[in-house]
Amino acid sequence: MSVWLVLPALFGVALLFVVLPVALAVYAHYRRPRLLRCPTTGRDTAIVVDPLDAAAGALVGATSLRVRACTLWPALRDCGRQCLSLREASR
Repeated sequence: MSVWLVLPALFGVALLFVVLPVALAVYAHYRRPRLLRCPTTGRDTAIVVDPLDAAAGALVGATSLRVRACTLWPALRDCGRQCLSLREASR
């Protein structure tokens, strides 16, 4: 067997069984709205995190969370987004 056949095959197997499941799990976790208490106003809110950005960040080992929508926007559009470090409220 040639090295040039084995290396792409190993890369494909790693992509299929390691990278893809991690990306899909992170995407599935962040695609639904998160219910939190806003640290700025103290009111309950629902935020939507960009799931593609979170999944891409997980693949490179970085925590990359970006708020895509918040129920308190547009009034607090320029907030510091400290809510990303909070745990989701229990339902």
